[in-house]
Amino acid sequence: MYRPYKKPLEAAFPDIVVPKPYISKITVGIARLIARLYLCPFIGTARLSIHGSEELFQSLNRAFSKRSRCILAFRHQNGCEPQILGWFVLFKSKKLARRAGIHFPRRPHLIFVHGYEVLRWGGKVAQAVLPRLGALQIYHAKIDSEGVRRLNQTLMDGPYPLTIAPEGQVSYFTDYIPHLESGAIRIGLNVAEHLGAEIPVELLPVSVLFRYGKTGQRRMEMMLRLIEQRAGLKNTGLPFDKRLEQCRDKVLSVNEKRYALTPTASNSLEERLDALTEAALTRTEEILGVKKEGTPFARMYALRQICWDRIFIPGIYNLSTLNKLERSVADLQAGEAWYAGRHLELVDFICYFKVPIPKEDAPLRSKVEYVQQLGDFMNRTRGGVFADRKTIKPAEIVISTAPSLNLSRRLDEYRRDKKTTIASILDELKEAYRSQI
Repeated sequence: MYRPYKKPLEAAFPDIVVPKPYISKITVGIARLIARLYLCPFIGTARLSIHGSEELFQSLNRAFSKRSRCILAFRHQNGCEPQILGWFVLFKSKKLARRAGIHFPRRPHLIFVHGYEVLRWGGKVAQAVLPRLGALQIYHAKIDSEGVRRLNQTLMDGPYPLTIAPEGQVSYFTDYIPHLESGAIRIGLNVAEHLGAEIPVELLPVSVLFRYGKTGQRRMEMMLRLIEQRAGLKNTGLPFDKRLEQCRDKVLSVNEKRYALTPTASNSLEERLDALTEAALTRTEEILGVKKEGTPFARMYALRQICWDRIFIPGIYNLSTLNKLERSVADLQAGEAWYAGRHLELVDFICYFKVPIPKEDAPLRSKVEYVQQLGDFMNRTRGGVFADRKTIKPAEIVISTAPSLNLSRRLDEYRRDKKTTIASILDELKEAYRSQI
């Protein structure tokens, strides 16, 4: 019997079209009203405190008055840092700065830089709001000269800080800083070249840190018990770190079986995770028909770009321009890309999971984070994505600011040796982040 055509789990969509970034007073006004309500699912009723407030407000004031240009470089380990910083600057910073004797010359605002994919998984709300808040999108794995030009021009024109996560994406752990991308520093030095010495370009390191209380500890224990239950493990009075270890090893072994990997007793955790990363990337490349090329991070970004381009077809804004046969093939390719993306979601996570298991006497923050990541490890193993991960709401959020790095003062050094200068500034930025933990 003839069976009617059935669409795959993920069908093709037309390309995303959004307006050029600009700041809409109406959108900003609405954001000021509903931002805290929007944040509730992420942070609940957590109280907010500021460390290094003078440095933060002074740097913002110099930028708002156009006496400097500012790149606000923030840690991105939890996922909701842009929302927290955006809400704080829009709704809180002016009042708190005034109490400290600093009067901003204009309404505060930040220009966020986000990955191209945000407008795809973020849906209609992200597509409507982000461009109207002036947010700029970038591509990790596609040449985008217009996007780079817009980033440079936005910083050069001022007055609002260009707000970038040098980690490139969510990094999951507070105490372990992964590789930092050099894009923000390159943009800052390039703009400093054009502006000259009179208008300095500053790189402002900011961390958004979560602190947990007794409620967080109880919820952590509940989450760990659920992980043990789903993994078929029993809590037989093992120490805390041993419970974490058996959960981690169970989920890891399930993934190794999935990819037909057979580790030996001499293989370290890092070696096992590297082998799993390679297997998942290879599987994705086989599905998409792509040759292996570059580092694991570069391959992940390139493959992710291909997946999104098969789900949201570039340059096609109306799928009715395709005939039925072409549309069917496009839907099948989108379905393949969706399934390929499940392997990439695992890669995205395990690239950052090479951290030691916290001991019983470790800070509560470290233990909560590790249990959350164990849950996410299981989530990605089951085909989940970042949006499906379960988190524990903090009791307190600390916005911590380190002294800004003056990029304009490094221009002579940069002209002599660009590579070494950028590496040196990245090291200084890492140290600034470490000092805030």
